[in-house]
Amino acid sequence: MFKFVPSKIVKQFEAGGDLITLRYPKMKDVRGAMTFINALLEERARIRMSKKVTLREERKWLKGLTNDIKQGMKISLVIEARGSQVGSVALVRRAKPPSPIDHWAEFGIALAKQFRHRGIAERASRALFRLGKSLWKLKFVRSTYDADNVASATLHRKLGFKIITRIPRGAKYNNKYIDEISLVKDLN
Repeated sequence: MFKFVPSKIVKQFEAGGDLITLRYPKMKDVRGAMTFINALLEERARIRMSKKVTLREERKWLKGLTNDIKQGMKISLVIEARGSQVGSVALVRRAKPPSPIDHWAEFGIALAKQFRHRGIAERASRALFRLGKSLWKLKFVRSTYDADNVASATLHRKLGFKIITRIPRGAKYNNKYIDEISLVKDLN
């Protein structure tokens, strides 16, 4: 059984002159996590949130996240550079094992603007998929992105995802409905 160790480093690598650290979250991350998510909202990044979070809300969310990790429902890694959180990457199960769907999980990633287009998202995602395969014996990873999100489409293609469907008007961004692309990646 997996033992969750807060702040345990999973991988480190260099990208664009910065040392990038992938590690498990810890409760002391609360301010950095709040700053990170609110910066994404300020830039109107494509995330599934629409209002800034308070320190209290972020603390509650982080407690829930660490609990979900301990219970084997999520694998979540902080992407850290220059002593700050610059991203996160996660796999989420939709049912507690054993279940008929415990061979797949949903994938999500967010990265600060100044750290994009440097290969960090791809390397962090591949490290996460290896963890999912080794810890959970995952066979597939599912994901979605907005049809007009070129950067996300490029990342998913590089990672080997295959499009399985297009949901008309499946997402809303800037008060405009956008098709949502659903994908799957075979980890075998």
